[in-house]
Amino acid sequence: RLSYLPHHAKADLFTQYAKPWPERTVGALLTGSLNPEHYPLRCRVAELIQAGKINAEILPHPGTRLAGSDTCLRQEIEYAKALGDARCSIVCSSKWRYGLAKYVESAMAGCLVIGDTHADADNDCPGPVVTIDKWMSDKLLAAAVNHVVEQSAEPDGLLEHLSWNACHWTRQQRDVGCYAEKLTSLMRQYIE
Repeated sequence: RLSYLPHHAKADLFTQYAKPWPERTVGALLTGSLNPEHYPLRCRVAELIQAGKINAEILPHPGTRLAGSDTCLRQEIEYAKALGDARCSIVCSSKWRYGLAKYVESAMAGCLVIGDTHADADNDCPGPVVTIDKWMSDKLLAAAVNHVVEQSAEPDGLLEHLSWNACHWTRQQRDVGCYAEKLTSLMRQYIE
């Protein structure tokens, strides 16, 4: 028997640092490892940002070998603050089209999620609000992201409402407390 639990995140952490939409100073943020073997779309977007073709910022990945739990906690807080200051978060599903935690974390932080559709999106798991994909030309990819970022600056606009709808849903359905409850329930089913 196989059961699947998608990624969850700490809703209280991302809620704590989520600024109101008008106070957010970053139009779009790209986060995560820039390993082209595993994250080809993310790396392509990063190259377009670095070339000045996409109006977004890159938060460098801290690496996977952090020096202790205090360093991990500081990094987690800085990540939540960075997302909480961005109107849009650019995410990708990796070469495996997997619903990575960035989809959930970005939505919990109140970001409009821009990314490719992952295989888990039909599995009661949040997907992107605005879809981009690896098949788009660089010109179309840049135009799509830049258009969304420009539109996200509109006060009290549709994109703000879409992001907050996704934010509320993920905070209720993908908090780590929900994960624990679902895991406990699945374990009971296996035992019985």
